[in-house]
Amino acid sequence: LKAFPEVLHHPKEEQFLFARLALRHAESAALIAQLQDEHREGSAQIQAVEACLATARRDAACHGELAGALEAFAEAQWRHLSREEKLILPAARQHLDEADWQAIAEAFRHNAEVRVGGEQDEAFKRLFVKLMNTVPA
Repeated sequence: LKAFPEVLHHPKEEQFLFARLALRHAESAALIAQLQDEHREGSAQIQAVEACLATARRDAACHGELAGALEAFAEAQWRHLSREEKLILPAARQHLDEADWQAIAEAFRHNAEVRVGGEQDEAFKRLFVKLMNTVPA
């Protein structure tokens, strides 16, 4: 929940995709700033989920609070991803050149290598199951 977006994805997205798009298409700057703010808000939401999870482990009465925190996080992520897919990626396709895309692909290639198989995928699956079992139906 935290390792992939916070450590691998968002920093590279900001450093490579957003930075290159801002250079090539100044009109995207306001949207990019909003998306970067959403990255920071997502970090705060992850911390809230972690705090609620810790509390819910000790007190079953807090399961509703955890469910609310997870729902808020999920909704914010869907909105964020939708804005990236509907606004940023089309602008990037229109304004970035081949060298930009090669640099972006190289930066993100490591993310795919980390995510494919291995301990981290198994840890993610275990965490997902644990979260789903913690939140009441």
